[in-house]
Amino acid sequence: MGSDNNSAEGMAIDDDNEEAAPPSEPPQQMLTKIPDTDLTNERELKKLKLAEVEDKEEDEGRKVAIAALPLAMAAPTSSDDEETIDENPHPIGKLVRVSGKGTGRRKHYKSFGYDGKRYDLEDPVLLAPYEPNQKPDLAIIKDITQTKGGRMMVIGQRFYRPGEAEKKDGGFWQSNNTRELFYSFHKDKFPAESVMHRFVVHFIPPKMQIPPRTEHPGFIVQRMYHAKRKLLFKLKDAGANKEEEIDLLVLKTKSRLGNLPNIQPKDAVAH
Repeated sequence: MGSDNNSAEGMAIDDDNEEAAPPSEPPQQMLTKIPDTDLTNERELKKLKLAEVEDKEEDEGRKVAIAALPLAMAAPTSSDDEETIDENPHPIGKLVRVSGKGTGRRKHYKSFGYDGKRYDLEDPVLLAPYEPNQKPDLAIIKDITQTKGGRMMVIGQRFYRPGEAEKKDGGFWQSNNTRELFYSFHKDKFPAESVMHRFVVHFIPPKMQIPPRTEHPGFIVQRMYHAKRKLLFKLKDAGANKEEEIDLLVLKTKSRLGNLPNIQPKDAVAH
């Protein structure tokens, strides 16, 4: 009885399906048609689960691959950062004046930008040396110009380290203070891209106490160096035509450090 019912049901399904197998093979046809709904859904679920597993494996593989990359490749620098790194020197602010004619024509500015930093007139800066084994030059920016071809140049007023300032009779001027620099009125022209960064320098008259490095780090200037005559002299002896410039530099130092106490007589002798 059970087999007749199954055959009739199988044939009914076959009548509705033009592609069904011949009635002579009912067991095979039953195995093919019965999973029309339940097994189809089960297969779809298996496919979805398999796809999820593959996606997870792909994500894990991607994470491992990224972790294996060099840091610079795994976390690429943004375009803005690249522009900052590759930035060429350029003027900032309004044009102050124009000098020269023809190929010697120069535009003068109060500020310029380079490598994401801004530099202004009167900034003390370190300048890249011409030779690899040399120390950086030190100067105060006195002029910022742009050539007719667009190149930015800086005119700097030089500092000399002890051991760099030549004596007239041979040898070099020295100092007992490792922080001391000799300021001069000697000026040099430098490409703006040679500017490395600012530095701190304090102009302190000889009668005033030098602040401790731990409280106020930076170089100090108490003496001037005459590059042509190869002589040293005190700040107050800079000369009438340079006195105003030195006074301004001393005032800037006082604005940063406050009023410095005078050296007591015993300290002056020790100094």
